[in-house]
Amino acid sequence: MGASMPAADQLASARLSGSRSLDVFRVLLDAAARPGTVGRLPLYDASVPPALYPALALADLDHVVGVLDVAGNHWSALLRHATGARVTNSVATPDGHQCDIAVALRPPSPSEIEAMRRGTPEAPELGARLVVAVRTLSPEPIHLAQAAPRDAPAASFSLHGPGAARPRVVQAVGAGPDVLHAIATANRDFPAGIDTWIVADNGSVVAVPRSARIDVLADHRPRSTASLDPSTEQPMEH
Repeated sequence: MGASMPAADQLASARLSGSRSLDVFRVLLDAAARPGTVGRLPLYDASVPPALYPALALADLDHVVGVLDVAGNHWSALLRHATGARVTNSVATPDGHQCDIAVALRPPSPSEIEAMRRGTPEAPELGARLVVAVRTLSPEPIHLAQAAPRDAPAASFSLHGPGAARPRVVQAVGAGPDVLHAIATANRDFPAGIDTWIVADNGSVVAVPRSARIDVLADHRPRSTASLDPSTEQPMEH
């Protein structure tokens, strides 16, 4: 069975006007100009995941958009009806067209990031754009074990390069170090690469442009309750 259709009022709010699209674009552009600085996206409907807004503002009939999500959600349908873009549930269509924009509403795998189009040194603008949804973003150093729920991956990382002469530290709860390492690998042949925006549930956004260097400083990996001793909540010895 296919994904459910979006409600009419939700679809109406997701069809961004030219001025609203421009407002979103300006936030994305400002974030890309200052890697590691936490900005805030305008949110026009609290029921729409904030990570969808970049695609709602940028995508049109000429774009292929990949929505990486759990099965059964209707966000792919919402994006398709709101923008007219060709929407797929992968980083490429079944007939092999790589996506122009990928929206990861769940943590993308390293192989998915690796498969994204990176452009070439002669035409880096052909590289894809990636939006990664996370639970929270913070510019403040907080102990990850305290900031992250046990079931959520998290990472503290720094960004530096053009627009960030001094490294800026960011913490993300909802994306682990494997995501960040995969983005760094995709951007190792600058100017080719992918531009990334990490978007939190409250609309906070941090850009990782392909020109920025990523250094993972610390990480928190979810602990499987199946591997814990229920009497002590300590890992069981094998």
